[in-house]
Amino acid sequence: MIDKIYLDKLQSAYMTILDKTEVDIKKRGRKNLVKMFCYYARYKITDKLNQQVFTYQYIGEFLNRDHATVLYNCSQHENLCLGDKMYKKQSEELFEILKGIDGGEVKTVYKRRLQYFVDRGT
Repeated sequence: MIDKIYLDKLQSAYMTILDKTEVDIKKRGRKNLVKMFCYYARYKITDKLNQQVFTYQYIGEFLNRDHATVLYNCSQHENLCLGDKMYKKQSEELFEILKGIDGGEVKTVYKRRLQYFVDRGT
């Protein structure tokens, strides 16, 4: 069973993306934001021992998608970070925002910085 603190972090990450971008990643067609969210949920939300908390299946259920889609999105996120500088920068900025909900130090990042993905329809 997943501890409520981690479930709250997952929901907070989702709500932060919705608030900052006005994009609902649970809806189809927001591919880059979904890739970033899947990767964040799988690899950045960890327990005290730095162990992954959420399975691909759980993240998929949260987003109303299949676990294989979450696995694919995580893989695509890693590949895009290696080959697409703009994508990597945007994901780092999003992760900085999301780090704030985990109690980490946050740089000031404005909505217009993430507007890139909204404008591209990704």
